[in-house]
Amino acid sequence: MDSEEGLIVRLISVYVVQMALALIFASGFFYFSRLYARPFLSRWAVSWVAFFFVGLGMVYSTLPAAFKWDSTWVSLLGSATYMIGGFMQSVFLLIGTYELIKETQLRKRTVSLLIIITLIVATGLTLLYAFDPSHFNERYFIRIGLRCLITGIVFIYCGSMAFLNLHFGTSGFGKKLLGIAFFMYGLELLVYFLVVWANIVGYNFSVVLSFFGVLDLFFITIMGLGMVMWLLEDERMKLKKMNADLDSFFYSTSHDLRAPISSILGLTHLASMETKDKTMIQYFSMIEARIKKLDEVIGDILNYSKSSKLEIKKEEIDFNQLLEEIRSDVKFSETATKIRPVYEASEKNIVKTDASQLRIILSNLISNAIKYHDLSRDDPYIKVTFSKQGPEVSISVSDNGKGIETEHLDKIFNMFYRASTDSEGSGLGLFIVKEAAAKINGEVTVQSEPGNGSTFTLTFRESG
Repeated sequence: MDSEEGLIVRLISVYVVQMALALIFASGFFYFSRLYARPFLSRWAVSWVAFFFVGLGMVYSTLPAAFKWDSTWVSLLGSATYMIGGFMQSVFLLIGTYELIKETQLRKRTVSLLIIITLIVATGLTLLYAFDPSHFNERYFIRIGLRCLITGIVFIYCGSMAFLNLHFGTSGFGKKLLGIAFFMYGLELLVYFLVVWANIVGYNFSVVLSFFGVLDLFFITIMGLGMVMWLLEDERMKLKKMNADLDSFFYSTSHDLRAPISSILGLTHLASMETKDKTMIQYFSMIEARIKKLDEVIGDILNYSKSSKLEIKKEEIDFNQLLEEIRSDVKFSETATKIRPVYEASEKNIVKTDASQLRIILSNLISNAIKYHDLSRDDPYIKVTFSKQGPEVSISVSDNGKGIETEHLDKIFNMFYRASTDSEGSGLGLFIVKEAAAKINGEVTVQSEPGNGSTFTLTFRESG
C-alpha cells in the first residue's frame, strides 16, 4: 500500500469513527431530552445526526480516489450529503441554543421553513459549478471552505454563549468544558477555512487531512463529554435548589400552622371549662386530642426540616449531660413518670460527633419508647447503654414495652410508615432518626419481639 492509499484509508477510518460518535451522542441526547423534558436537547441531538451525514458525505467523496473511480456522480452525491449535513448541523445547533436561552420552543412551521431553506441553499451551492471542470477552485471554496466558515462561526458563537449566558445554568466544569470544546472546534474549522482560502489564492499549503480529522475526533469527543457533564451538573443544581425550596416551604408552612393550632387548643380548653355538659366535655377532649396529634405531626415536619438544614459540626460531647437534658424534656409527660429510667453514667462516656443530630436521634428513640410502652407491666423501664471501643461507638435504647411485629421491622424507618392504624405517631420519627444517623455516617438497627419490647441501636464511627 503506497502513501496515498494509506492516507485515504486513514481518512475513511477517521470519518467512520466520527459517524459512530455522532450516532452515540445523538442517541444520548434524544434520551436525555425525553428524560429531563428539555426540548432543546432534541435539537442538539438532530445536529449530531446531521454531523453523521457530514462524515458519510466525506466517505462518499473519498471513495472515487480510493478505488480509482472516475465518477462525477459519486463525488457529487458525497458533496451534497456533506454540504446538507454541515448546514443542518449548524442550523439545529443554533435552534437548540436559541431555545435554551429563550426558554421557549420555535414553532414547527418556523423550524420546517428553516429546514427547507437550508436544503435549498445547500443543494444549490453543491450544484454550483458541479459540471464545469474549469471551476475547481470555486467548487473547492464553496463545498469545503464555505461550510467550514459558517460552521466555525456557529460553534464559536455557541461556545461564547456557554460561557456568557446564565441560561446555560451552573458554571461547573462541564459547562466550561463544553464552551471550550465548542470554541476550539469552531476555531479549528476557521483555520481550515483559511487553509482553503490560502490554497486558492496561490500559497499552496500542504495540509495533512488526517491531522484535521484527528483534531475533529478529539474536539467532538470533548464536546460530547462536556455536554453530558454540563447537563448532569445543571440537573444536580436544579434538584438541590428544588430540595432547598421544598425544605423552606415545609418549614415556613409548618411554622405558620402552629400559631392557629395553639389558638384552637386554647379555645377548646376554655370552652370545656365553660360547660357542664359531659357530652360536650367529651367532644372537646376528642377535638383537643386530634389537634395535639396534628401539632405533633407538624412538630415532626419542623424537626425534619431543621435536621436537613443543619450543617454537621463535630464537637466533643458529654453523653451523660446530653442524656440528662433529653430526659428533662420528656419527664413532664404523664407516661414518662411511670417508667423507670436505666442508665449507668460514666465520666468515660465522651464522644466526638455532631451534637444536634445525636440529640435528634436520642430524643425520638426515647419519646417512642415512652409513647409505646406497656404500663401494665410490673416494672416498665427504658434502658440506655453507651459503649465505645476505639473510634467505634454504640448507643442503644431498650424497653420492655409493646414491641413491633416482625413484618413491620424492615419498614418502620420509611417516611410516614406506621406499624398499626392505632399508632399515635406521625410516621416521621424513625425516618428522621435514620436520616440523622446517615448525616453522622451511622446506622440505626432494631430488634423487637411483640409483647417483650424493642431495642434500637445506633452505631457510628467517632469523628476524628
